[in-house]
Amino acid sequence: MGRHTVNLVDRTVTRDDGVEVRLTPTQWAMLDKLLRHPGKLISQR
Repeated sequence: MGRHTVNLVDRTVTRDDGVEVRLTPTQWAMLDKLLRHPGKLISQR
C-alpha cells in the first residue's frame, strides 16, 4: 500500500504519486475524526 498525505486545512488527500484521492463527505468526516484523535476509540455517533 502506498503513502498518502492528508491536509486537514485544505481537506485533501494526495497519493505519493501526486494523484488526489476523492473522498465523500462521510469518508472525510470519518478520516478527520480518526486523525484528530489518534489511538482513541471513536463511537459510531
